[in-house]
Amino acid sequence: MTCPVTVPMDGLTYDCFPLDHVACRDEACVYLVLDGEPRLFQFAMPPVLDVGESGQARTRHAHHDRRQDWERVSVTGNLWVAIHYTPTSALPQTLRLRLERALRLRYRPPCGDR
Repeated sequence: MTCPVTVPMDGLTYDCFPLDHVACRDEACVYLVLDGEPRLFQFAMPPVLDVGESGQARTRHAHHDRRQDWERVSVTGNLWVAIHYTPTSALPQTLRLRLERALRLRYRPPCGDR
C-alpha cells in the first residue's frame, strides 16, 4: 500500500496519492485531481484539473470515466488525487455534494461538470 502525502488545503486535510497508485480507503470523500505532486508546490498547490465526490473513493478512481480528459489537459503528466474523507455518518451525501460544488466554484477546473 502506498503511503499518502497528507496536505492541508482549503481548511481541510487531504490524503494525496499518485493517480496510478491510489491506495486510499474505500470510503465517502470529496476529491481533487491535481496536475503535479503536492509536495513540490511549497507556496501554492498544483493546478486542479477536476473536483468530484464519491461514496467509495478507491472504487471510483480505479476506472474513472474522466481519466482521459485529465490526461489530455495535464501539463506535467504527473496526475495526483487529493482525497478528503467524508464519512457518511459525519457528512451525508447532500452536504458532500455542496462541498464538491464549493470546491468546483473555487478552482474552476477544466474537467467535469461546470
